[in-house]
Amino acid sequence: MLERQAAAALSDCGMRGKRLLVAVSGGPDSLALLHALWGLRGEFGLALAGAHFNHRLRGADSDADAEFAAAACDGLGAAFFAGSGDVAAYRRERGLSLEDAARRLRYGFLADAAARWGADAVALGHTADDQAETVLMNIMRGSGLAGLRGMRAMSERRDGALRTALFRPLLGTSRADTVAYCAARGLSPRHDASNSSPKYLRNRVRMDLLPSLEEYNPSARGALARLSAAAAEDDDYIESQAAAAWERVAAARGDGVALDAAAFGALHPALQARLLRRAVASVKGDAQNLARSHADDMRRLMGGGAGKSIDLPGGVVFRVGYGEALICPAVDGVEARSPLPPIGKARRLRIPGETRVGVWLAVAEVRDVGGAGAGLGAGVWASGFGDWAPEKANAAARWDKAFALSEIMDYDAVRGRDADAGDVSAAGSGVSGVGDGVGGAAGEGAIDGGGIDGAADCGVWLRNRRPGDRFQPLGMKRSKKLKDFMSDERMPREWRDGAPLLATRRGVACALGWRIADWARATNRTRLLLRVRLTRVGADG
Repeated sequence: MLERQAAAALSDCGMRGKRLLVAVSGGPDSLALLHALWGLRGEFGLALAGAHFNHRLRGADSDADAEFAAAACDGLGAAFFAGSGDVAAYRRERGLSLEDAARRLRYGFLADAAARWGADAVALGHTADDQAETVLMNIMRGSGLAGLRGMRAMSERRDGALRTALFRPLLGTSRADTVAYCAARGLSPRHDASNSSPKYLRNRVRMDLLPSLEEYNPSARGALARLSAAAAEDDDYIESQAAAAWERVAAARGDGVALDAAAFGALHPALQARLLRRAVASVKGDAQNLARSHADDMRRLMGGGAGKSIDLPGGVVFRVGYGEALICPAVDGVEARSPLPPIGKARRLRIPGETRVGVWLAVAEVRDVGGAGAGLGAGVWASGFGDWAPEKANAAARWDKAFALSEIMDYDAVRGRDADAGDVSAAGSGVSGVGDGVGGAAGEGAIDGGGIDGAADCGVWLRNRRPGDRFQPLGMKRSKKLKDFMSDERMPREWRDGAPLLATRRGVACALGWRIADWARATNRTRLLLRVRLTRVGADG
């Protein structure tokens, strides 16, 4: 019976001719799985190897389990991968439950071993009893439909950059069947005493809750299995709809996932919950311990104002911005959550030339357009400068770990030659703001030493915002506080201190990626165009 179940799962899940890494704990379930697959390897053209992770929680017994698993694979002539980890220390460092810490380290090892061996999937010995326990635990956590279906015969787990297929061929087989299978073949599996400890929730469900339910319904395990199967059918349909909605609503953003608030709000609540779960799984590798209450909290925040956040299980944070929400790893410090690391001390740009500022590379170029500026209109691009077309489509969405963004301005206006009178309040702020950089910049940045046509130092600086900064955005006649501009532009609050600015003695000439100053625009009188292209190139240099 057990081998027939395994054969059916191999066929249904397309495992013919695959390389399978079998997780072997040494207990009856995994030992039965290893031998059943070994017996089917010829019929299905399988390549098999075993793997065991020593959690180092039970001293000599844990070491004996590892030796047993190695001997079991060696006896069959199967390759074997061994790993170990200090689960107790990992638990303390991460603030996790012992079960969660053990699971993370174990699956991380299996993913690595599968990648090294070139496995198509990791085979796990979960049975129908494990499925019943999982469904009950999910019900107690307040899970939705995805939790009611329990474990899938085929699923995927992400560990860092590794994506690992998980194959569970024994979900239709009971634990009693695996014990009987081992006995019939003279196999003597190991017994893990921790599986009887009442301090673990799963053990209490198995030893106390399920037997109590069977007093009301002797077929409780079978009923839970039918519930799981029915939920799986409905879940598959909703998942197909969620996959289609994902393309419209979600976008990768650095280490996280951004959800468009308007598109998200137009979805049915069932799809909203599914997309949130999918986004969390995309960020941390799974949606383990994510309850329905978490989804409800995220949806509530999504309908409110920007700046709110909640912490989710597994080191993930949900943060609401302007018109979107971001799900990303929870880290310490606002700067670490922003894709715009602070520049630090202001740095004068080499014009023309390249200037490295922290993780940024600024490339400045100057071109003579002979008065054909025309407000950066068709006259410029038709004159052979099409490769200078501004790269500003959906600018805010481009701020990720690898972007390139450029701004184009009137070079004479920026360096203070023949500029219009402009806004005096903007100029005053610029003098004080940039002056701090000039005063301490004797050897700080690269100066162009004359620039175009032997001009004096134009004093263009790359820096972050400072108290009192003002800005006259393109199209406005007067300046406004820079912090008000950032708020009006819906720049995420945690990005603002790192947003790169081009500042001159006249004021802030440009908020890169958002807007240039009105006084820095090209006009019909523009003779020289300045383009500054900013690229994130890596770690601080």
